[in-house]
Amino acid sequence: MSHKNHYLPRPMKPVEDESFDAFLQAMEKVLQEGNYGVPLSIFADLCTGCLRCADQCQVFQASGEARDVPHSRTEEVIRIYREFFHPRANGWFSRRKQQQDIREQFNLRDLNENLYRCTLCRRCTEECPMGIDHRLVARFGRQVLSEMGIVPQNMGGSTHEQIFGIGNTSAFPRPAIIDALEFLEEDTYDTYGLKCTFPQDKEGAEYLIFHPVSDYMMEAETLMGIGIVMDLIGHDWSVSTYYADAINYGLFFDDGALMMVLDKMVQETKRLKAKKVVIGECGHATRSALGYWKSHFESEGIEIMSILQVTAEALRQGKLSPKREKNPQKIVLHDPCNIVRGCGIITPQREILEACSMDYVEMKPNGVKNYCGGGGGSIVICEDLEPFRNQVAGKVKADQIKVSGAEMVCAPCANCKKMLRELVDHHKLPVTVIGLHDLLAKSLMVEAPQDTAPTAA
Repeated sequence: MSHKNHYLPRPMKPVEDESFDAFLQAMEKVLQEGNYGVPLSIFADLCTGCLRCADQCQVFQASGEARDVPHSRTEEVIRIYREFFHPRANGWFSRRKQQQDIREQFNLRDLNENLYRCTLCRRCTEECPMGIDHRLVARFGRQVLSEMGIVPQNMGGSTHEQIFGIGNTSAFPRPAIIDALEFLEEDTYDTYGLKCTFPQDKEGAEYLIFHPVSDYMMEAETLMGIGIVMDLIGHDWSVSTYYADAINYGLFFDDGALMMVLDKMVQETKRLKAKKVVIGECGHATRSALGYWKSHFESEGIEIMSILQVTAEALRQGKLSPKREKNPQKIVLHDPCNIVRGCGIITPQREILEACSMDYVEMKPNGVKNYCGGGGGSIVICEDLEPFRNQVAGKVKADQIKVSGAEMVCAPCANCKKMLRELVDHHKLPVTVIGLHDLLAKSLMVEAPQDTAPTAA
């Protein structure tokens, strides 16, 4: 996709008012502005309809509905592309009858619903003998809908606020972020017995960390854990209070939004003259940044990495000395799809968990074969999809947690933690959900005297 900021704030339109011709026009525009055409042409020619993808899809496993088979959803989109935009769609190969059938059968409301029943986990692609990327096709379909102005309301509103408004998806004002950072310094001492600083807007720092802004409100322990690690390592680091959000919902529905959010991150990094960017515990933020940074922003000379990679490297170098006995509970690891399949980051989180816990177990399957928590692809942030994600999309994950026999589920991702906590409540699972750096911080905790405490740095 070319770096074209074509995303604009669009009002949510009544789906029933959109015609097939409007959908075709939007698809044509997306094809002209992007480079989806080549993979779509390949997929249109190669897919055999073998349905091996069905066995891999946790949504289909739970619902049993034909529309949830990845091939079925892909074919809804590919069929339109094949008959109207494929290089062989015109000329003497043109199939007017098929085009008329598609017009008559087209239901935009159903297509919209089906595209947002996909978690975009890409597990099905791992087993496809022809390499069909069902996630890419679903994402392309969402891009076309976005071109029409059809976007889940809270996701579109949050992205608009991030790009055109206050600068983050939670509309969290800068003074509140500053207050939260000051609170974290106090709470780190009270909780872990360590004096830790959270540098703000520091120019020339080696590392600039972007967290999902929701962590400032809901995941203080994760932020404290990361702060402790950075101080113990001795890194020169900072966060920004002007642009503080790593979240990038554009990954789920609009390429222009995706690139505009990344561009804001790049501009803030350049303003603060940081040398490296670190993404906190967030799966989709990690994938959007690591996956698209090199192809669009590598010329800026800024290195980018996940906090999991930074922390695992510090452990290998002996810069951290966690005490495993401080986390004696049986802990099972949840793999965020965007981290393992999206970025190929599989080992670092395991090295960290192994170093800071006594009884760590794996879900089966795990790693690149993992199951999504059920909230991927924006499903976790769409309020009207709560019953679907807890009863259908997340059912397989809930079953995995039950079978593990664990007391804690560790997930190095903000959205995954939110989704897993919903599953725990809905299915009444006797487990606690916790972040990875939360656990690491517990293993680094010291018994501090009442009047003083060692510094983390």
